[in-house]
Amino acid sequence: VISGTNDDNSINLAEMISDRLAKEGRYRVITRAEINQKVSKYPLNTNFIDFDITENEAKRHTPYISDTSKEKIDSFQKLIKVDYIFVVWVTKVGTLNNMSQRYIIVVTRLISYPHGDVVGYSHEMNEKETYCCLDFVKWEDVFDNATERLVEEIIKDTRK
Repeated sequence: VISGTNDDNSINLAEMISDRLAKEGRYRVITRAEINQKVSKYPLNTNFIDFDITENEAKRHTPYISDTSKEKIDSFQKLIKVDYIFVVWVTKVGTLNNMSQRYIIVVTRLISYPHGDVVGYSHEMNEKETYCCLDFVKWEDVFDNATERLVEEIIKDTRK
C-alpha cells in the first residue's frame, strides 16, 4: 500500500490500510520501514500521482492512470518487488452541516504485477456523521471507516 501523493492525509490513510491488511493475515504487507530500506525518504520524496480525476466524470469511475504516473509506480514496483501495489490518495477533506458531518474523498488504483494491470479502482466519498450537536465527529473515525471499506475492496479485487 503506497500513498499516491505525499500529503499527510494520503500518507496516514495508506499507513492505516497497511496496518489493517497486515492484521487480516491474508497478505504479506510490506511496511514503510521495509520500503524505506529500498527507497530513501519514502513517502516524503514521492508523488506518484500527477493527475486529478475528481472533476473529470469520464475518468472518475474507470481504471484510468496517466502514463507518467504508471511509469513511476512501475519503477517503484521494480525496487520493492511485490505482486500488488495499492495506490491510495485523498483528494478532498471537508465538513458539512455545521461540522456534524465530516468526509474525505479517496481515489485508489490496485495494480497487479508482473503485467502491471489495473485490477481495481475507486473514487468515493467516505463520511461519518453525528446526530447530536454536542458530539462532533472525529477525523480518526472518518479515516477508519475509509480504511475498512478499502480493505474490503482489496480483498474482493485480489480474491484472497
